[in-house]
Amino acid sequence: MEGNILDILKEAIKGPEFWMSFAFFVVIIVAFRPIGRYLKIWGEKHAAEIQARLDQPAQLRKNAQELLEKYEERTKNREIEYREIMKQAEAEIDFLQQDFDQKLKDRLSRKDKETEVRLQMIHDNGVKEMKNGMLKLVINRTYEILSHHHKTKKDASGEIDKALDSIYDTLKQNMHLVRK
Repeated sequence: MEGNILDILKEAIKGPEFWMSFAFFVVIIVAFRPIGRYLKIWGEKHAAEIQARLDQPAQLRKNAQELLEKYEERTKNREIEYREIMKQAEAEIDFLQQDFDQKLKDRLSRKDKETEVRLQMIHDNGVKEMKNGMLKLVINRTYEILSHHHKTKKDASGEIDKALDSIYDTLKQNMHLVRK
């Protein structure tokens, strides 16, 4: 059998089919190296595209998580900002209330002083009018008494009459001041 196989092999080498087959395999082996590189590059590229497609949902999930974290941070910051704004507003309201209270207190104090001044003026005017009224009443009454006394006691002593006449004349002359 061994001889038989060798004979078959010798016979096969002599025919053109063997050499065509041999040349074909040599061409394929020689061409396999650049084709292999090309297939490797194509395979890696295709694998990268497939990996990118596979990684895309994970990347989207990561982006969504980052957006959620940013949103939560902004929401948290807004709550903090809201609390700060409310604190500032309350402080401003307190300041405005204190300012209003102080201005109201000052205004009431001024009004109280103005009222006191007016009341004092009214009191002073009332006292003055009362004094003038009393003075007029005293002068009128004195004038009436002296006038009546002067008419009834013409016979009395000379000095008293002269004194009474002098008071009577003075009152009579100044009566226009009293009656005004």
